[in-house]
Amino acid sequence: MTITNNDHNILISTHHSPIEVQQLRYRHIFKAAKTLMEANVDDPLNLYLRNNRRRTPVEQVVGRIRTAAVVAFWIRTKVALTVQGGTSTLIATPPHRRPGGRENPLTRLAKRIAKAQNRVTRRVTHKDPEETRRMEEFNRLMDEAVSRTIGDSVKKMWYIDGLATDPNSQGQGFGGALLDSIATFADILSETTWLQSSNIDNTGFYNSHGYFTVAEIILGENNPTWHGKPVVVSVMVREPRANCDDDFEFVDEKSAWERV
Repeated sequence: MTITNNDHNILISTHHSPIEVQQLRYRHIFKAAKTLMEANVDDPLNLYLRNNRRRTPVEQVVGRIRTAAVVAFWIRTKVALTVQGGTSTLIATPPHRRPGGRENPLTRLAKRIAKAQNRVTRRVTHKDPEETRRMEEFNRLMDEAVSRTIGDSVKKMWYIDGLATDPNSQGQGFGGALLDSIATFADILSETTWLQSSNIDNTGFYNSHGYFTVAEIILGENNPTWHGKPVVVSVMVREPRANCDDDFEFVDEKSAWERV
């Protein structure tokens, strides 16, 4: 596997996979947005939060635009990686930023655009008090679970914000290659990584990449308005592994962190 910051410059080279992982570029954002939305349509947490309600045509259009804007913002502020130009996408938040230095003008502009776009989205999309309550419930229970099991150490850990592969391209190892690329960064720095998994069918996949459950929250179990199965969301943690010079080479640190 190689991780590149454009079509030519290699950041990290490993010797375990032929899949090429690149930094997500602005030209990829609409394909990445499509992937993120389509891969999560049937996610149990998504179905619970939306009470099994399908998006209206207007919401689908607005959602695609909103997701693309968020992806563009993430490119400026997080580590955003992809396989095949948005076919598979991973967003991660590192536990630290480069010291010293202010946000550049493009990052500040991206934040303003994201805030403005969120305001517009709230005005044109469906509002359901029950969906709002469920989101508040999820955030509260997740915050409690993380605080109870990880505590302040979460500030020193990588966080996988999102991982998605186009449904037509799943099963080819793209998601695993993206996860392994972040693991390489974390292993170099001897840092722990964590994520939230809202689909029990993915547990084995994450286990195979070093993530193990440290806490679970259950949604819908005592909610009389929910008629589906209780939704289990797992907090999963991956501890760093010992570095091995034969396994990877860190070629260009500046490029790796230029958007962090």
